[in-house]
Amino acid sequence: MEIAGSNPAGSTKMGVERFINNEQGELFKNQLALISGTGNCQLAKKIGAELNIPVDFPVSYFPESEAYCQLSEGLRRKHAIILQSFSCGEINNQLLELLIMIDASKRASAEETTVLLPYFPYARQDRKDKPRVPITAALLSNLLETAGANRVVTLSLHAEQIMGCFNGPWDNLYASYSLIPKIKNICHGLGINDIANEVAFFSPDSGGVKRVDFYARIIGCQYGVIPKIRDANTLETSQLNILAGFPLNQIKAAFTIDDLIASGSTTCKGADILSDQGIPHVFAVAEHALFLNNALEKINNSSLSGVITTDTIAHDENVIKSNKIEIVSVAPLLAMAIRYIHTGESLGENLIL
Repeated sequence: MEIAGSNPAGSTKMGVERFINNEQGELFKNQLALISGTGNCQLAKKIGAELNIPVDFPVSYFPESEAYCQLSEGLRRKHAIILQSFSCGEINNQLLELLIMIDASKRASAEETTVLLPYFPYARQDRKDKPRVPITAALLSNLLETAGANRVVTLSLHAEQIMGCFNGPWDNLYASYSLIPKIKNICHGLGINDIANEVAFFSPDSGGVKRVDFYARIIGCQYGVIPKIRDANTLETSQLNILAGFPLNQIKAAFTIDDLIASGSTTCKGADILSDQGIPHVFAVAEHALFLNNALEKINNSSLSGVITTDTIAHDENVIKSNKIEIVSVAPLLAMAIRYIHTGESLGENLIL
């Protein structure tokens, strides 16, 4: 007898899905090994929780500061996922940790080694723009290959041509997958109904036009550029007037879109320029955020309504507690990427937003 309000078919389906999920979880435990350096332990734990697998933190240091790595288990016939993000002041140490973990994985008989780098360091050194300088991004890619990485996964690379320096599969995901839903929620919270005419995205320099165009097309709004000039000697930047093919007086919320916040100077200057045009709400969106030196103080004292960024880089308590900064976790995105890579499903069809 069917009881009113019951759904036997639905219950059966839920039971089957639960069984499949549990079975897949057990498969992942047996086939995947998630290994993390010291760069972003919290992100590693979140990814492990998403996949329902343990995380191995094998790196320690000798008193003389030499890095040491001992994996907690053998990796024979396993797919090793080596996660390393990078924190300010420790990038070079954490880079060596990464190479040592790759070597340990190879010597522990891992069937495949995937290196997961939510934030790729040295990415801005991607070309020879002055005499007698290295192309450090290419060097780092070569080091990963030499150490034994079979595949690299990154998130919102500063320059996608870096992928060409690695002779193997390289998947570059986009933080927009995690950030765009948050941007939509902010617009909804501000009571904006006509996104096409009342919201605008801006690139803080001409090099970010492709990125801001992508965000604008996904959201369905207009975009402009705030051109930036960087002094080659001092590295100081100055921003010019806004280039936009639409009236600014109709805009209720503006978002500057950048791949990286470092010192915060460009971010805050751009916000001031937009605020001076009478735009009531100005937000900065950064796919990665270092918050160097007094960046947090600049942001807190600026005309910005808020900064939306991710946890690709480990943030300190002052950043986490700031009422102007919202941190969106990329752990679900990276966990899904690991699943799809391991099962052979398409990343482009499922995870590009």
